[in-house]
Amino acid sequence: MPDVPAIQRRAPGAGHHLGVVLAGYGAAGAAWRRIRNRRGSMNVWGLLGLCIVAEVTATTLLTKSEGFARPLYGVASIVLFCGCFWALSQVLTRIPVGVAYALWSGLGIALISLTGWLFLRQSLTAMQMVFIGLILLGAIGLNLSTRVS
Repeated sequence: MPDVPAIQRRAPGAGHHLGVVLAGYGAAGAAWRRIRNRRGSMNVWGLLGLCIVAEVTATTLLTKSEGFARPLYGVASIVLFCGCFWALSQVLTRIPVGVAYALWSGLGIALISLTGWLFLRQSLTAMQMVFIGLILLGAIGLNLSTRVS
């Protein structure tokens, strides 16, 4: 895969506070450290991955809100969705929108389906898994066939 330029900070220390906060929290801190490169700038592919995981988490929380009957889940979902779209706007400065959205939607569909099956007791048939696999295959194919500047 070609070397993709990292997202440069807009101002000294921008984004630093999130890293400091997350660095102390187990899995979240480990994930944060993995998506940082040697220069301390955010790796655009890692940021896209973080966006996808946050979007799946937000969607799961929205389901748990039961139509906002449980407002804390709904509010947490809204906050995560806002963060996702801000981060995606940063990703789109380096990755073509078609590639980013294909990966966002393809991986998002696969992860939310798996989350629904594992944690929300939703059914997932073999045929559904085959079609989810085809979606992922299309997203990967689009990614591999697109040159990133």
